Amino acid sequence: MVASERSQKNSNLKDEEYTSLMKSLKVTPSRLTGGNIKVSGFKHAVTLVMAASVALNNKVIIRNVPHVLDTIIISQIINELGGTCIHKNDYLEIICTQLNTPIIPPFMADKIHGSIYLIPVLLGKLGQVTYQSFGGCTIGQGGSRPIKHMLSVLTRFGASFSTAGETTTGYTNGFSACSIDIMDYSDVADELTGSLVSGATKTAILAAMFVTNGQTVIQNPYMKPDVTELLDFLSTAGYRVSGTSKEIIIEHGTVDSAENTTRIIEMTLVSDVSEIITYLTLSVLAKVSIQLECKKIEKVQSGLCAEITLFKEMGIDVNFNKDKVFILKVQQLYKSKIIVKSHGIYSDHQPFFALLMCYADGHSCIEERVWAERFAYVPELKKLGANIAKCANRISIFPNVLHDNQTEVFATDLRAAAVLLIASLIRGGETTIKGAHHLERGYSNMLANLRMLNANVETIE
Repeated sequence: MVASERSQKNSNLKDEEYTSLMKSLKVTPSRLTGGNIKVSGFKHAVTLVMAASVALNNKVIIRNVPHVLDTIIISQIINELGGTCIHKNDYLEIICTQLNTPIIPPFMADKIHGSIYLIPVLLGKLGQVTYQSFGGCTIGQGGSRPIKHMLSVLTRFGASFSTAGETTTGYTNGFSACSIDIMDYSDVADELTGSLVSGATKTAILAAMFVTNGQTVIQNPYMKPDVTELLDFLSTAGYRVSGTSKEIIIEHGTVDSAENTTRIIEMTLVSDVSEIITYLTLSVLAKVSIQLECKKIEKVQSGLCAEITLFKEMGIDVNFNKDKVFILKVQQLYKSKIIVKSHGIYSDHQPFFALLMCYADGHSCIEERVWAERFAYVPELKKLGANIAKCANRISIFPNVLHDNQTEVFATDLRAAAVLLIASLIRGGETTIKGAHHLERGYSNMLANLRMLNANVETIE
């Protein structure tokens, strides 16, 4: 049972009552079949839109909501803060007219990373925010996820921060209009890339919701679908928004008018691009046809432009037909060299390309320039027979079919768990995957979907 199978049961539970129902998985060899899968809403977008909803005095309705741990925990936090968040099926209703505390509860926040985006909205709405720690995948340097860049952005809007022990408190007397160049947060001087540019862009957009006089100008923004979904939400809420790859401009617009505050803000989320890449990888390697039903197919296609181009170079034709995405045909898998940058393929997706390259026609390599430590899956894939060598932020992949020995592997983050699960499904031997609970943070109905494809996957303690 994954997050979606127990979300209604647990949606109003306190954190101390929450326990993972998917600690480990056992994958037994089976012949997979084709099928249709409905792709849920984009995980990275829903956390941002939920945070932005807290900033408003409107009722917000979000559809195509993914049933993942981030949605569950942020819903709980909103209720804990004094708001109302009702989560049912793929529908979310949020009302935050009367929040009563600026404290982000650490016993909830440290389960997920997405709760970090409550910092700018609570600071802007209440003039204060207090937090301790946040969870998420341990893919940052030394296993920690950065936060100082977000605080740096907020200080440019007029916030200040103080820390006592493990607790940090932020203050502001109101956010002021400013101009921010996201290149200031890039790892290199002449190209937008690195682990900070995404969070800096998102923080600036959320802070801009509280600037009532003047424009917020964000230069050289990170413009992936999670950010464009947030900008679309602001436009729907009454903000004046214009955005390109070079510059985003946000003005307050009519958002605070009496008529506007009684209006219901509604949005349907784009389908999860990482879920799409996961199932397309399985389709290629298992040699089965998987039809993926998607919302906002044009935005999906645009958001996966770099991945689609790479697939084509590797001999994989991806087809977009009305509301569906699927593999049209696969020739021989060709070797490739990938450099992961903030404006290229998602860092989340490089593990799946690494697995595909195990079956390519020659030596491939991946250089990671966003999350340099995002290679925890490598030694675990090697246990399954992959021939991969790692050096600093680069891996070399040599063609080698995965073996069929009974093996136990351990996942330390979300995408590692997903790529190990896909690898386990395409090889011949029984696999035990420990740390499988990470999947609950990123995939809706995953086990049900895989079982529909005749996968033999069961949860074990």
